[in-house]
Amino acid sequence: MQITAPGGSSPERAATTRKNTMNKHQHHTNNAVLGALKDWDQAQLPCDALPITRIDVEGMPALVSYWKPSENELTMLAAGGSVALTVLGVTMPSVMLAVDPL
Repeated sequence: MQITAPGGSSPERAATTRKNTMNKHQHHTNNAVLGALKDWDQAQLPCDALPITRIDVEGMPALVSYWKPSENELTMLAAGGSVALTVLGVTMPSVMLAVDPL
């Protein structure tokens, strides 16, 4: 996976970003699974199934996926690191990030 930030990006930064990808997990509320888009090139960028929960947010349909940071990621967060949300494409859809206690 090649990641380039505005102004360029080093290979080390791209490798670190990929290595620190948070792990999705099955949540007790999950009621559906998303797969890769039709014609997705798995060789270029693998895309695994993603368990989701379909919900309603103030009358609008929404999807929730759940992620658990590793011990290393928790250490980075405790040291002031940030959670990075990457969306493939040219715009950012409406998203929310939250902590779920369960």
